Amino acid sequence: MLSEKRRSVRLPLRTEVTCEVEGRQRSLASVNLSEGGLLLDSAKGLRVGQELELEFSLPEAAAPLRLRAKAVRRDLPDRIAVAFAGLPSAHLQAIRGYIAARVEV
Repeated sequence: MLSEKRRSVRLPLRTEVTCEVEGRQRSLASVNLSEGGLLLDSAKGLRVGQELELEFSLPEAAAPLRLRAKAVRRDLPDRIAVAFAGLPSAHLQAIRGYIAARVEV
């Protein structure tokens, strides 16, 4: 039950996200984080269905996380949700640790 709650929770996370899509770099801001993805503050030309490379930092992580993702849903006003794809085990553990430290049950 505890792990299921942590898996579905979205936590506020305001950090810079470097996004590479179709060979172009964009700098965006995150709104929140879950085990499955990020909500970005602005779509800035991203389209649902696009595959991208993301890089962002978590407060306790030793190094930035660099991973693949896919834009999956637009939210109002101009936000876009991205789902992580093929998340490396070390990155998944870093994200789970970040969430676990902040979710009380």
